[in-house]
Amino acid sequence: PQQQQQQQQRRWKSTNEDLSHHLSKTYNIDAKLHDGVLEALSSVYGKDITIAQINSFGKEGLLALALSVEQQRQKQESLQNQQSRLVTISIPHHRTEFTVDWPVGKTFLDLSNENEVLREYIEATCGGTMACCTCHIYLDSISYHQSLLFGPSSSSSSSSSLSSDDKTIEPSEAEMDMLDLAYDYREGSSRLGCQVEMTKEWYNQPNPIVITIPSGVNNVYS
Repeated sequence: PQQQQQQQQRRWKSTNEDLSHHLSKTYNIDAKLHDGVLEALSSVYGKDITIAQINSFGKEGLLALALSVEQQRQKQESLQNQQSRLVTISIPHHRTEFTVDWPVGKTFLDLSNENEVLREYIEATCGGTMACCTCHIYLDSISYHQSLLFGPSSSSSSSSSLSSDDKTIEPSEAEMDMLDLAYDYREGSSRLGCQVEMTKEWYNQPNPIVITIPSGVNNVYS
């Protein structure tokens, strides 16, 4: 049985090489996409694909399939190369705590929209346009100052003269206007999730990040 399996694997490899050559010469499909294209075709025709079956798929169909494989490959590479910071989410009123990966370049609101569990606790009525306070969150003291110090709106010139312990840096006036309407606003802790972005500078800081979800929400639209 083992010998038969090895012979079958050799035949499969040989067949794949023939099919790969055909994809290159006839349809000019990049070699790095061949495995993905053949895998997709095998779900339609079975494992033992023939050149006739490939041709029956049509040139437009094959090129569209190759494009789809390339897009998926790029997406996987992007996810593998993407830096993300492990943060703790605390929900005291539900006696719940869990961790999530927060990718660099995304706001906390982006993170909540992409995470099914977290999404249950963040309303974000205005969709992140800073026209409400329903994405209100609390950050631990150090993270609060670092979210401002290393935020996307901080210039290198201004941040260079500040430390993470600086008490003078604060959210923008527009954000503060919304925070004034937030449920149980806490100075030095409250931020709008749509305005808090994980930047490369903040990602590189060693301290743990703890984000607490308030026990209530003030929705000015309801």
